[in-house]
Amino acid sequence: MTQKQSITIMNVKDMRKVLLIMTLLLTMVAQGAWADGTIDCTPSDKNKVLCTDGSIYNNVSAAEADSKTPVAKIIVVDTENHKGLALALSDEGQMDYNAAKTACNNKNTSTPVTNATWAIPSKDEWDQMISAAGGRTALRDGFSGIGGTNISNANQEVYWSRTKNTEAPNLVNWTYRFGDINSGWTSSDQGGTEVHVRLCLQFNLPIPTHNAALATGTPIGWSITPTTPEEGSTVTVAYTGQHRVKSVRVRGIAKLTCDNTDVSFSGSEGVNSTKTKVNVSAFGGTNINVVSSDESKCTVSYSEGTITITRQTISAFDDVQITVSVTPSDNFVWKTANNVTFNVSGVAAAPSVPDGAISGKFSVSATKQVYFSKGNLRYASGTWSFFDNQYDYYTSYSADAWDKFGWSTSATTYGMNTSESGNTYSGDFVDWGSNSDLQTALGTGWFTLSKDEWLYLFGMEVNNTDKSGHARYRKYFRAQVNGVSGIVVLPDDISGISDIPLESSRGTASAFNGKTYTTVAWSAMESAGCVFLPAAGSRNGTKMYVSTAAGYCWSSSPSASYPTEAYNVDFSSNFVRPATNLNRMNGLSVRLVRDVE
Repeated sequence: MTQKQSITIMNVKDMRKVLLIMTLLLTMVAQGAWADGTIDCTPSDKNKVLCTDGSIYNNVSAAEADSKTPVAKIIVVDTENHKGLALALSDEGQMDYNAAKTACNNKNTSTPVTNATWAIPSKDEWDQMISAAGGRTALRDGFSGIGGTNISNANQEVYWSRTKNTEAPNLVNWTYRFGDINSGWTSSDQGGTEVHVRLCLQFNLPIPTHNAALATGTPIGWSITPTTPEEGSTVTVAYTGQHRVKSVRVRGIAKLTCDNTDVSFSGSEGVNSTKTKVNVSAFGGTNINVVSSDESKCTVSYSEGTITITRQTISAFDDVQITVSVTPSDNFVWKTANNVTFNVSGVAAAPSVPDGAISGKFSVSATKQVYFSKGNLRYASGTWSFFDNQYDYYTSYSADAWDKFGWSTSATTYGMNTSESGNTYSGDFVDWGSNSDLQTALGTGWFTLSKDEWLYLFGMEVNNTDKSGHARYRKYFRAQVNGVSGIVVLPDDISGISDIPLESSRGTASAFNGKTYTTVAWSAMESAGCVFLPAAGSRNGTKMYVSTAAGYCWSSSPSASYPTEAYNVDFSSNFVRPATNLNRMNGLSVRLVRDVE
């Protein structure tokens, strides 16, 4: 009997040990065992939902739509102590305190949350959450709006805390009422009283890096030695908050050097104008990066200590920010921010004149303006180009030098053909400006004017007569430039041009010898935007007809009546006809234009 009693007593002791261990484990969970990891949570995440994988969403629906499991609402984000609290989206039920601890333990097993721990909130944690939420009512009623269940507001119903009421008898815990009439702290017996249970999640926030410590002026928990380090000095940065020690020995204080004064483009500085900032450097830093907040207005680049800002619009602007940043090298830290910013503005600028174009703007319809090329088109030694001067042209035929082209079709290699049959040039027009080799040499956008555009340019009726009242009435006249006869075409704006005949002596009333220009005088006219169409003659097969009194320029318009003919500009000492038909086999001058943008 004694032996049996001894065995029985031993079993009871063992059972008591097991029960004690289980109770301690449950108590540890209920009291909160903070996870080792962190959840990347900021004050802006308050009132959002926390999911089991540590992700954060605005509400339950958004989380579930992304196949996440939302479990709690973030209430407290304590950046000073690097702690956070989130309250479960619903109650576990009503139960006594021991059952509540079991429920908490089960929650950590059945619904674990990455880098967080489920716990019965302490009295202090309830107070923190009530304060952070903006009061008892705000905390209580703040769950349904994000997809959770509100805390009960029944006047006599309370919620467990894990904090024991030391002023009350044993096994009594603080509990909280959320009702509108009877609210606040009270006490409940752990044993027989069934009380609401809503668990909270305890989690750590990331600890700032040593770089952030220097940049923000030594936040709580950090120490820096020496306290006022200078560039190039050795420093020690340590963090001892929340029983965590992190000490980093660094080589020096990094420094970004860049002039941060604002930049402004003037009205005379158009598209592709540049400004620079020199002597940009980074001590203890690598990979200097520059970024424009709006590349449609200005772009920015960096190379070997120089920042280049390039204007991209002629419109006025004043709101582009340039950010210069750098990454610290190993063992270097920042004492201040690792970037410099400055603003760029620009006064409205005149449109830039394309390369190879005369600066004058010429209307060729009521809604369209063009720039003329600086000279007639030529193809010599396998290269497309414009003549250097507007009065230049070839006077003899060469198979390797063309400036008088047949009308351009796919069958005639852009009119470089000596066939004297118009049938050879049949087919649709192929613009010289579409030639890829020409585009490589002279740029894209060049094209040939149509018959109607030539007529509008000369301010004429369809019957080739000056049209009084036209926007471009008599904005042309015959003249001689450097001894070459031709037509001077005036730009739309002639207000600054004085060396021209009176209107009554312009247009069809003018004569080649009525106005002459030396090369110096013509240079001034060209700078003012004037165009000169030389009387360069024509070509038939390999024979050149060079005349001092006849000039021609092709249009892009085919004849409506004669399939072997096309329209051209035809002028002499007796007439100016912007809409005349000629056989397509004739070699005529080509003067390209491009749109004013």
